[in-house]
Amino acid sequence: MLPAERVTLSIVTNSIDAPAQFWVDGAIDIIKTFAQRGAPTGSARSWIGRWWNIWGALDLVPVGNGVMVTRPVQTSPFVGASELTVRGNSGRITQADGFATYGEAVRIVRDRRGKATTLWLGGAQMVPHDANVAVMKRLAKKRSA
Repeated sequence: MLPAERVTLSIVTNSIDAPAQFWVDGAIDIIKTFAQRGAPTGSARSWIGRWWNIWGALDLVPVGNGVMVTRPVQTSPFVGASELTVRGNSGRITQADGFATYGEAVRIVRDRRGKATTLWLGGAQMVPHDANVAVMKRLAKKRSA
Protein backbone atom coordinates (compact mmCIF):
# COMPACT_ATOMS: atom_id res chain seq x y z
CA MET A 1 0.00 0.00 0.00
CA LEU A 2 1.09 3.52 -0.79
CA PRO A 3 -1.18 5.66 1.40
CA ALA A 4 0.31 8.99 0.30
CA GLU A 5 -0.40 8.13 -3.34
CA ARG A 6 -3.74 6.49 -2.46
CA VAL A 7 -2.74 3.29 -4.27
CA THR A 8 -2.86 -0.35 -3.31
CA LEU A 9 -0.85 -2.67 -5.49
CA SER A 10 -1.29 -6.42 -5.96
CA ILE A 11 0.92 -8.66 -8.04
CA VAL A 12 -0.63 -11.98 -9.00
CA THR A 13 1.46 -14.82 -10.36
CA ASN A 14 0.87 -18.49 -11.02
CA SER A 15 4.36 -19.61 -10.02
CA ILE A 16 5.81 -19.90 -6.53
CA ASP A 17 9.26 -18.89 -7.80
CA ALA A 18 8.16 -15.85 -9.83
CA PRO A 19 10.05 -12.68 -8.84
CA ALA A 20 6.91 -10.94 -7.58
CA GLN A 21 8.81 -8.83 -5.02
CA PHE A 22 10.96 -7.34 -7.79
CA TRP A 23 7.85 -6.52 -9.81
CA VAL A 24 6.24 -4.86 -6.78
CA ASP A 25 9.40 -2.84 -6.07
CA GLY A 26 9.53 -1.72 -9.72
CA ALA A 27 5.88 -0.71 -9.77
CA ILE A 28 6.29 1.22 -6.49
CA ASP A 29 9.36 2.97 -7.92
CA ILE A 30 7.37 4.09 -10.97
CA ILE A 31 4.32 5.21 -8.99
CA LYS A 32 6.38 7.15 -6.42
CA THR A 33 8.54 8.84 -9.06
CA PHE A 34 5.52 10.17 -10.95
CA ALA A 35 3.77 11.12 -7.69
CA GLN A 36 6.80 13.16 -6.60
CA ARG A 37 7.72 14.72 -9.94
CA GLY A 38 4.40 14.90 -11.73
CA ALA A 39 3.35 14.44 -15.32
CA PRO A 40 5.73 15.61 -18.06
CA THR A 41 5.65 19.28 -18.97
CA GLY A 42 7.15 21.51 -21.65
CA SER A 43 9.90 20.22 -23.93
CA ALA A 44 10.36 17.11 -21.79
CA ARG A 45 7.13 15.60 -23.15
CA SER A 46 8.69 14.90 -26.57
CA TRP A 47 11.79 13.18 -25.16
CA ILE A 48 10.37 9.67 -24.99
CA GLY A 49 10.91 6.16 -26.25
CA ARG A 50 13.29 3.23 -26.40
CA TRP A 51 16.69 3.92 -27.96
CA TRP A 52 19.45 1.51 -29.03
CA ASN A 53 23.15 1.45 -29.76
CA ILE A 54 25.74 -1.29 -29.86
CA TRP A 55 25.78 -1.54 -26.03
CA GLY A 56 22.05 -2.08 -25.65
CA ALA A 57 18.81 -0.27 -24.99
CA LEU A 58 17.70 2.58 -22.80
CA ASP A 59 14.38 4.33 -22.30
CA LEU A 60 13.75 8.05 -22.14
CA VAL A 61 10.92 8.74 -19.69
CA PRO A 62 9.71 12.33 -19.38
CA VAL A 63 8.73 13.13 -15.78
CA GLY A 64 7.89 16.62 -14.54
CA ASN A 65 10.07 19.12 -16.37
CA GLY A 66 12.92 16.65 -16.93
CA VAL A 67 13.72 13.33 -18.53
CA MET A 68 14.87 10.16 -16.78
CA VAL A 69 17.18 7.74 -18.61
CA THR A 70 16.34 4.19 -17.57
CA ARG A 71 17.50 0.73 -18.56
CA PRO A 72 14.74 -1.74 -19.49
CA VAL A 73 16.63 -4.57 -17.77
CA GLN A 74 16.29 -2.95 -14.34
CA THR A 75 13.41 -4.04 -12.14
CA SER A 76 13.23 -0.60 -10.47
CA PRO A 77 13.77 1.66 -13.46
CA PHE A 78 14.29 5.00 -11.71
CA VAL A 79 16.76 3.86 -9.03
CA GLY A 80 20.10 5.38 -10.04
CA ALA A 81 18.71 6.67 -13.34
CA SER A 82 20.44 9.53 -15.08
CA GLU A 83 18.46 12.73 -15.51
CA LEU A 84 18.36 15.17 -18.39
CA THR A 85 17.42 18.83 -18.30
CA VAL A 86 16.11 19.67 -21.76
CA ARG A 87 14.86 22.64 -23.71
CA GLY A 88 13.59 22.05 -27.21
CA ASN A 89 15.75 19.42 -28.88
CA SER A 90 18.85 19.82 -26.72
CA GLY A 91 19.89 19.73 -23.11
CA ARG A 92 22.41 18.41 -20.61
CA ILE A 93 22.92 15.38 -18.38
CA THR A 94 22.29 16.88 -14.95
CA GLN A 95 22.38 13.75 -12.80
CA ALA A 96 24.36 10.59 -13.47
CA ASP A 97 26.21 7.76 -11.80
CA GLY A 98 29.92 7.03 -12.24
CA PHE A 99 29.39 5.20 -15.53
CA ALA A 100 27.33 7.92 -17.19
CA THR A 101 28.47 11.22 -18.67
CA TYR A 102 27.45 13.88 -16.16
CA GLY A 103 27.42 17.42 -17.54
CA GLU A 104 27.65 16.44 -21.19
CA ALA A 105 25.31 17.69 -23.89
CA VAL A 106 22.32 15.75 -25.20
CA ARG A 107 20.23 16.31 -28.29
CA ILE A 108 17.55 14.74 -30.41
CA VAL A 109 17.66 15.02 -34.19
CA ARG A 110 14.24 15.11 -35.84
CA ASP A 111 13.11 14.73 -39.43
CA ARG A 112 10.95 17.30 -41.25
CA ARG A 113 7.79 15.82 -39.71
CA GLY A 114 9.22 16.13 -36.20
CA LYS A 115 9.84 12.40 -35.70
CA ALA A 116 12.94 11.70 -33.59
CA THR A 117 15.57 9.89 -35.69
CA THR A 118 18.76 10.09 -33.62
CA LEU A 119 19.59 10.62 -29.96
CA TRP A 120 22.98 11.93 -28.87
CA LEU A 121 23.64 11.23 -25.20
CA GLY A 122 27.02 12.70 -24.46
CA GLY A 123 29.20 11.12 -27.15
CA ALA A 124 26.93 8.12 -27.73
CA GLN A 125 24.71 8.02 -30.79
CA MET A 126 21.49 6.02 -30.49
CA VAL A 127 18.64 5.09 -32.83
CA PRO A 128 14.93 4.61 -32.08
CA HIS A 129 13.63 1.13 -31.35
CA ASP A 130 11.88 0.71 -34.73
CA ALA A 131 15.05 1.66 -36.63
CA ASN A 132 17.05 -0.91 -34.64
CA VAL A 133 14.47 -3.62 -35.36
CA ALA A 134 14.66 -2.82 -39.10
CA VAL A 135 18.47 -3.14 -39.07
CA MET A 136 18.31 -6.46 -37.19
CA LYS A 137 15.77 -7.85 -39.67
CA ARG A 138 17.97 -6.82 -42.63
CA LEU A 139 21.01 -8.46 -41.03
CA ALA A 140 19.07 -11.65 -40.24
CA LYS A 141 17.76 -11.81 -43.81
CA LYS A 142 21.26 -11.27 -45.19
CA ARG A 143 22.68 -14.03 -42.95
CA SER A 144 20.05 -16.55 -44.00
CA ALA A 145 20.57 -15.88 -47.72
